[in-house]
Amino acid sequence: MNDAALVISQYDENSKGKLAFHEFCSLVLPATNATLRSMAITRDYSKRVPQTAFLAQTLEHALALVFLREIDYHRRIEEIRSELSRKPNFSSLNAFKVIDTGKPQNKIDRYEIRDFVHEHLRWLEEEDLDSIIRR
Repeated sequence: MNDAALVISQYDENSKGKLAFHEFCSLVLPATNATLRSMAITRDYSKRVPQTAFLAQTLEHALALVFLREIDYHRRIEEIRSELSRKPNFSSLNAFKVIDTGKPQNKIDRYEIRDFVHEHLRWLEEEDLDSIIRR
């Protein structure tokens, strides 16, 4: 799968290989700031750019940068997942059980992720948890 297709697949809810407007917004807008996200979605910008353009060139550059960063992120996370999957002593079910410590079990919540990562790496902020859960 090429890099652009990998990014699209992460946000494409119906798996058709294309992004609808709301899926595109999930890709390019902040997931952890609902107010800012709402402002960007509802903003009428049509009167501020020439009729032949939709965005200023600096905004197009910033948008391209979002795509590149997403591609880098997904490329790296896929490498880590592949490395983990190749380890002979890795079991998805056992990994799930290690994190799923709450009651009732069989569902991992944000606090279990927070506690697991804190125990092994570092403390996560609420925004970090939001970023994990949204994927």
